[in-house]
Amino acid sequence: MGLLFNLHESTLLGGNAMPSPSIHELLGLPAEVTRPNAYQIMGLELGEPDPQKIQSAIQDRVRLLKKSKASTSAEVWQKAARAVQAAQKILCDPDQKAALDAQYGIVNDVTSEPKEPVDPLAALLPSAKKSSQPPASVPAQAPDSAIASQPAASAGAVSVPDSPSVDTSTSPQVPVSPRPVPELNSSAEIDTRPQIQSRRTSRRRRSSTGNLVFGSLVLGLLLLIVGGFAFVFLNGGGIVVVNDDNGFAINAATENAPSRPAQSTRARPIDNDGVMTHPRQGRVEGPDLGGPDFDLPSMPNASSSDSMTGNASMTGSTAEETPGMGQPSGPSMSDTAGSAPAMATPDSSMDSAPDPAPGSMMAPSNGQPPPNSATPLANSTPDTPQPPSPQEIENAEKAITASRSAIVQRNWAAMKSLAETAEEKAATDTQKQTAETLYQFADLATYYRGAIQRAMADLVSGNEIKLTDTMTFLVQRSSADEITLYRNKRQYEYTFEEVPLSVAHALAPFQLDVSSPEGKAAKAVFQSISEKATPGHRAESVKILRDLEKVEGADPKRLADFVESLSN
Repeated sequence: MGLLFNLHESTLLGGNAMPSPSIHELLGLPAEVTRPNAYQIMGLELGEPDPQKIQSAIQDRVRLLKKSKASTSAEVWQKAARAVQAAQKILCDPDQKAALDAQYGIVNDVTSEPKEPVDPLAALLPSAKKSSQPPASVPAQAPDSAIASQPAASAGAVSVPDSPSVDTSTSPQVPVSPRPVPELNSSAEIDTRPQIQSRRTSRRRRSSTGNLVFGSLVLGLLLLIVGGFAFVFLNGGGIVVVNDDNGFAINAATENAPSRPAQSTRARPIDNDGVMTHPRQGRVEGPDLGGPDFDLPSMPNASSSDSMTGNASMTGSTAEETPGMGQPSGPSMSDTAGSAPAMATPDSSMDSAPDPAPGSMMAPSNGQPPPNSATPLANSTPDTPQPPSPQEIENAEKAITASRSAIVQRNWAAMKSLAETAEEKAATDTQKQTAETLYQFADLATYYRGAIQRAMADLVSGNEIKLTDTMTFLVQRSSADEITLYRNKRQYEYTFEEVPLSVAHALAPFQLDVSSPEGKAAKAVFQSISEKATPGHRAESVKILRDLEKVEGADPKRLADFVESLSN
């Protein structure tokens, strides 16, 4: 708490005509200062933190006050002494000094405990510590003491005594004694400012009842939902969504519910020739053969055809009726229709005989069975394919050579189309395998090259390209045809065809996943035929391809063999 003093000269000069120093001159204060603080009384800078300097200033002020006692009026001197004592208490007490500094916005860190203050005015005005426990053997006041006859001022104010002036020339020196200091009257002339204290705003604690109720409701709803599902499923049921006229409805279904009757399937109607309306007996149902023009495959011998009919008697009857095949069919059909018992018996040739082939109906009758008609049918659908002709083999070799040349010469425009042509013209198994490998190679290489070109087209100025962990380039300009990189105050300009392999491998990840098996295979294939590739690059490509287990749409082992063949 700070200390300010009100200095009134009129109260100090009343009745004393003897010229003496004023309290401003005695304390070294300017005349315009009427309410000095403790620092001004001691002649210190505001907020002085050095304890040694404060003690030295207090001792100098006390020494000056003692020296001027003889030439100063008693009232002025006593008031100055009380002001010096009060200022000393404030400056020697860390709490009071901190409060005074806080009034002026000064904050000092107190790092060490202050020593016990030494009161140099103990001979004049005893300290407050001694006054708190006055000894009983010492008299309360000395009648001839000029200082002790006045009531002491408190730390917060100094009062002007109303006692008559005392002749300082005849007043004896005050001996050093543990005389108690009376309480100082602070209500008269000292203006004290209250200490600034921070108010602690009381915060009302929120009631936890609302949170408890809300949490209970949420927990209850969760338990209700879980319990409902558990009840349904533990009873052997489930949840069924039914769509009816009123919309969608959710019902609980159980395993004991009646199942939906299976839809009855009607028998597939059997094709007939317009005369017979019922399926023929004794004939094994077979798949639809696509109409009457379909040629049945021939059997190795005539006896094996009997097993296809399911009736051995049909062969004899058919052979006997063969000479009459050249006659008109009208009488034959009428004779067959007239024999009613024959139609009822399962051995009837009408029920068991298969439909004759259209070719046999058109053949002329010469009294002998027609020649074996199975021979031309066997030639129409051979079991083994015809071997390729030498011309086809030669054309396939030319197509494979052209595709391989396009790959070696890096003819990117025609590489893939020539590989497709080689696949189409391949005649032998070896040619087919070689053409397939060429197509896989061309497909992966063009795929990787297209990713590099798309990355160049998409990059903008300011993008970064990381070649290695410690080397990064800044993109200045980029398009599908050229790119300009910048690093260490140097520009690197490349066209699309001149891009180094290191830059190409740094651009490709912008458009494809180079860590996938397909990405690794594409990188290895492109690197092996790149214009900037070295034998070391090709060896690395072979190793990458052989380490791959599976690549979608390609055989990495055959691709590795092809890359090795390019180096030879």
